[in-house]
Amino acid sequence: MGPSQGATHLRGADLLRVSFGAALLVLVCLQPGLVRAEQPLRGWVEWQVDKLLDSASLSTLEGDMAAALRATQRATELSPDHAEAWATRAQLLASMLPPGGGSDAGAPDGPGRAAETAWTRWSTLAPSSHAAQLVGFQVALDTGRLETAAERLEPLLEGTPTADQPHPEQVQHVLDRPLARAELAAQRGDWGALSSALRAAQGVDESLDLSPLPLQRRWRRFASNPEFIK
Repeated sequence: MGPSQGATHLRGADLLRVSFGAALLVLVCLQPGLVRAEQPLRGWVEWQVDKLLDSASLSTLEGDMAAALRATQRATELSPDHAEAWATRAQLLASMLPPGGGSDAGAPDGPGRAAETAWTRWSTLAPSSHAAQLVGFQVALDTGRLETAAERLEPLLEGTPTADQPHPEQVQHVLDRPLARAELAAQRGDWGALSSALRAAQGVDESLDLSPLPLQRRWRRFASNPEFIK
């Protein structure tokens, strides 16, 4: 056998080994699926969910809320116990509700129902989440259920930072409490309670500037009320 024939024979042997090695790698990777082929690998599901949540975030930044909702729905279908997927979906749906409630926000088939469903699942998976408590309050407020909003506000009012110099996130959590109380008071038309809550917010953060408040999305609906301006 000449040199060229020997080289060809070696290349063929190498190719065979590579092909066999690749096939073996695929077999090892798919082995769990051979036992229960109807269930995808757990790691693969987590990867898909992460990519879907990244896609939802990008779509939200681009203003394509429909695409963001589709991505979060698919993520929760793939992993029904994924707290972050439900959190993303609940926050997205809550942000789409008109502040203070719209004509159909609280209807059985309205957007509020989807937001409530997503929030319920999120709060079940992460019962101590401050963000979940706040979103639950906002969903109730924006679907016109003021008593439910007041009940959901109670857990937000519990606890205070214990450190001498609390973390900025802790300060924001404490600041959320009087601002949530203020919004509920404004929704009820209780301007005295509103004023008290806003003073409490300034007590948490002395640098808090309330002058732009009437321009903010959640507060704009009160801007024409003289009591609110005062």
